[in-house]
Amino acid sequence: MTKKTHYAGSATSNFAKNSTKAPAPSEGVFVGSSRVLLGSWTLSSDAIGTELVIGTVPVGAYILDIKVVHAALGGSVTLQVGDDDDDDRYITAASASSAGTMDIRKESVGYYVNPSTFNNDKDISIKIAGAAATGDVTAYVLWAFPFDTTILASAPGAAS
Repeated sequence: MTKKTHYAGSATSNFAKNSTKAPAPSEGVFVGSSRVLLGSWTLSSDAIGTELVIGTVPVGAYILDIKVVHAALGGSVTLQVGDDDDDDRYITAASASSAGTMDIRKESVGYYVNPSTFNNDKDISIKIAGAAATGDVTAYVLWAFPFDTTILASAPGAAS
């Protein structure tokens, strides 16, 4: 497996997959702590299993959005977004044979990186599957540290 990194800035973590939606952030909850990780790659017959590392998000953060914009990468190519523990934790495999956009908000509101559940750092990455990929891919992860973590008690990743 090949890992390609191309991102500005970094932070760290991992997340819990959950089929329930996280609570929407209340006004003022994420005061002054939001961050964006941005990555951009030009692929040239990149093999199945190649991971495009966007960056890492710290334990205690809340992922507000993940978006992947891609060119037509070739017939049978799929992309998914996950981390080292679960390679499709955030966005499950979807076709990238035509130009398009993948967005975490189609599947969930967000993920809370619970410090009582997770204690190690995880890269957030896009994984190529189905066939070798050729074309441009750009992605971002928007995350924040909550000002008041009590509202996140029922969010995916929260301790039960």
